[in-house]
Amino acid sequence: MAVRWSWAARAVWTCAAQLWVQARRTGQPAPWIAVDFVRIEDGILVEHWDVIEEEASRKESLSGLPMYGDDFPEEWFGPASPFQ
Repeated sequence: MAVRWSWAARAVWTCAAQLWVQARRTGQPAPWIAVDFVRIEDGILVEHWDVIEEEASRKESLSGLPMYGDDFPEEWFGPASPFQ
């Protein structure tokens, strides 16, 4: 079964010439939670870096809470989830 790729932003913050975006990314073997940091000067992207962590499933979550939003990746995709 092919895994569909998706990117869902949860939060976006801006401050002066900086932008931060928190998102869930899927399409790799395990979903990722990522924060991208971007800096723009004179309308040109001059810096980008990110922090990426594999998202814990319900079974892997030590707290019993999802890392992103109100659901775990296997629930986000429903019964056909490749992340069960």
